[in-house]
Amino acid sequence: MLTGTFDVRVDRARTRAAADEQVTGQRYALILVNRVFFHDGASGHEFLDYLRSIGNETPTMLISNYADAQKQAVARGARPGFGKAALHERQTLTLLAECLPIRESAGGRPAVETKA
Repeated sequence: MLTGTFDVRVDRARTRAAADEQVTGQRYALILVNRVFFHDGASGHEFLDYLRSIGNETPTMLISNYADAQKQAVARGARPGFGKAALHERQTLTLLAECLPIRESAGGRPAVETKA
């Protein structure tokens, strides 16, 4: 969905250690953080804290269906995020479009409309 709608490259980090390494060696338009890292079970919230502690001001969003987890992420400086269940909803695309460049469709029109 991301690469089809937005003009982006996706770098995946399945562990907290991999994510730490990636954010210190790359610049990103947006960092999407799972509530729990897939392979090592590390906390996405703790990763958000880490990003702020190293002065990384890249916009972040938490991926979680849990409203409480979203509130905690926003309190840690993240933008409002979304859950996997809402991945293809218009509201999610609108949130992402605030940070990511939209890929032009074959007809020359944006795949997602944004507010001007």
